[in-house]
Amino acid sequence: SKLPLLQTLKNEISKWSSSVTPFAVPAAAESLPSGAGVPRQMQQDGYTLGDLPYVQSLGGPLLFTAPHSLKLNRGGGDKGERLRVHLRERWAAELAVKLARACATHFDFVGSFVVWNPKTAVKKDPGNLDPNYMTEEQQPSSPWHHALHHFREEYQGKLPILHIDVHGKKDRKGNLDLDVGLGPMEVLWEKQGVNRLKGKIGEDMKLVFSKHARTYRSRASRRRKHMPLTVRIDPYMNGYWGDNTYQTMSHQSVLLGTPSLQLEIPYTMRQELVNNDELLAEFAK
Repeated sequence: SKLPLLQTLKNEISKWSSSVTPFAVPAAAESLPSGAGVPRQMQQDGYTLGDLPYVQSLGGPLLFTAPHSLKLNRGGGDKGERLRVHLRERWAAELAVKLARACATHFDFVGSFVVWNPKTAVKKDPGNLDPNYMTEEQQPSSPWHHALHHFREEYQGKLPILHIDVHGKKDRKGNLDLDVGLGPMEVLWEKQGVNRLKGKIGEDMKLVFSKHARTYRSRASRRRKHMPLTVRIDPYMNGYWGDNTYQTMSHQSVLLGTPSLQLEIPYTMRQELVNNDELLAEFAK
């Protein structure tokens, strides 16, 4: 339903010193969907800008995105692949917004974020292509891709920056692994530095969940056996589909010079992180 995300947006943004700071309108606004470059009035909720189907906030040098927080079309474009539907990943947008807000606990800024707006976004709208599965031909018409450009232009060279792309996956029968994907960086960037980053992220995330002693029932297990929340640092879903093909959000960021990682989070872990403030605070740290 739309209610949990609406409530999360309202609650988290109400804690900020000001309402959402929208990303600037791209200079090449004519390349965006019809009307995207037209100035819009911020609504009273503090985050809905006119009738735009997404919420973008430029808060600080950590960017959180949740491109699958809406049922979308994906495919098409110059690769000749048929259009198909990608289902909404519940709790992904709520988690992205909460993580952006949690930055204020550890830094002197709130994070930046981009999520679909549940008030204005329409499921399977032909104009809302999957931002995480785009050809280079499709990217100029995507406001999500433009947001990656604006984020880079605002902070690159001034502060260390990082893009974290938040996704959901189904619970597995045998584990509740969080998949940490750095595929684009591993392929396109200097390997020694990427391996150091990869090792540090994996070590820190594993420590968070190892201290969280509780176990959970996997929704995929017929016997619903109890399992701990765990981390996988070399997953198949690592954010890189290959060269000269569709690009994920993290791949697009890396090509722009922004370090980026993709988190594929099982349903049970997403639900727990969104509803357990103590665990979320440790995870965000």
